[in-house]
Amino acid sequence: MNRWATLLGVFVGVFVLTVGLVAVGGFVLGDSQPNQADVQTDQWQLDNVAPDGASEGGEITMDSEESNKTVLVHLPSTATASGTGIQIPLQGTDSAITTGSAAGQERSVGALASTLVANGHEVEFYTQSTQTGSSFGQQSTLATELSDVDAFVTVAPASLSSTDLADVRTFAEEGGRVFVGADPGQVQGTIEVGSPAGIYQETGYVYNVAENDQNFLSVFAEPSGESPITDGIERVVFRGAAPVNQAGETPVFTTEGQLTTSQQNGTFGVGAVDGNMTALGDTSFLRPENAYRADNNVLIGNLADFLVTGNVSENPFQESAGVGQPGGGTPPGGGLRPPTNGTSGIGDLDSGAAESTSD
Repeated sequence: MNRWATLLGVFVGVFVLTVGLVAVGGFVLGDSQPNQADVQTDQWQLDNVAPDGASEGGEITMDSEESNKTVLVHLPSTATASGTGIQIPLQGTDSAITTGSAAGQERSVGALASTLVANGHEVEFYTQSTQTGSSFGQQSTLATELSDVDAFVTVAPASLSSTDLADVRTFAEEGGRVFVGADPGQVQGTIEVGSPAGIYQETGYVYNVAENDQNFLSVFAEPSGESPITDGIERVVFRGAAPVNQAGETPVFTTEGQLTTSQQNGTFGVGAVDGNMTALGDTSFLRPENAYRADNNVLIGNLADFLVTGNVSENPFQESAGVGQPGGGTPPGGGLRPPTNGTSGIGDLDSGAAESTSD
């Protein structure tokens, strides 16, 4: 009995001592603990992590007093349109925007076309490429169309044939105004049509994860020199811009970011103007959902003014008509030459055909 009483007494004593130590320790530690500052968690709120977007508003206006000009707009046919563009979801909405022009057809130039028509000009659409003409060569239907218009717009230069691109170059040299929409993927066509003026496009596109309009593909571009195209513009939004420059000249627009093909960071030119030709590394600004972002509306108005203020020759293809141009081709017997030095002339025929083909 004494043994159990002793054990019970020891247990009670240890329990009382433990409770006392805990109480005293909590009191001491409670007095010595610093006050904890409230943790700021604003960065986890979606509204606070969304990138700053561009302002939206304004109107599209033209300053030119020209009237009754005709602008021919080339759109890729369904068969030649490459890709469907890059879909970019807009933060906080259920909608998305699309880079490039392949997904839009007429809608891809809707803002520009409606501006021209609203100011008394005519817009025609062209969706074909070369077709077989007579048996003496190919006749470019684009050259035929260009003979009756004042300006030309293409949002898919890579879908044009080499003959068509040569006709566009001739058209610009004869005073016709040309706009080349050099979206990513349009390198070959842009270089072929712009090379006489030193205008070229690089592969890839520029993105910026630090400063953009709601998505890293939607970069801000700023004027880098004086040009009728950049007049009154602080910055525009290009959604998926390709590098476009002009040899020996300052680009009309530049943007900060990183190039996808080389992962190089820096400043990239995304636009060039030379005389009658303008090339920009983006066409998304012409779409209705993008037309009023930042100063895109001003750019559209400037581009419309540029297109209708040229002075194209009455018949830009008359002087250099040849294969691939209206009235061109080799007339019957035109490739034959009289035999010389006892030859049959067959070699001369092959030579003449080769010369005609290369013209």
